[in-house]
Amino acid sequence: MNYLIESILVGIYATILYFILNSFNLNYTVLLFLLGFLKHFLGYYLGIQSVYCGFYKQGSKAVNNFILVLLESTLEGILFIVLGTLLKTKININIIPFVISLTIHIIFEITGVHSFFLKNRCKDG
Repeated sequence: MNYLIESILVGIYATILYFILNSFNLNYTVLLFLLGFLKHFLGYYLGIQSVYCGFYKQGSKAVNNFILVLLESTLEGILFIVLGTLLKTKININIIPFVISLTIHIIFEITGVHSFFLKNRCKDG
């Protein structure tokens, strides 16, 4: 799958999560953290990461370690706080989740983070 299309799909997924979380009237910082955390965490437990693995290696799925997923999810939550705070005054607040997710996905593709994930976390199913 083309990483630009993947990035757009991830942005849509994050935007859906944003509108669900936003209905709880959370503090903006808490909202951003939960959004980043849940985006990553649910990606494993809803099987989204395994679908991603399957696109690159037929029959493979994501293998996870609960503690590692918690750590990665926490880091993504923090990244969402940082980027969301920087973007808050620059663009419409309702598209921030899409922009953050799109940007992170593209950066992780370019820097090799996704290749590392595919090599180390995608195992034959």
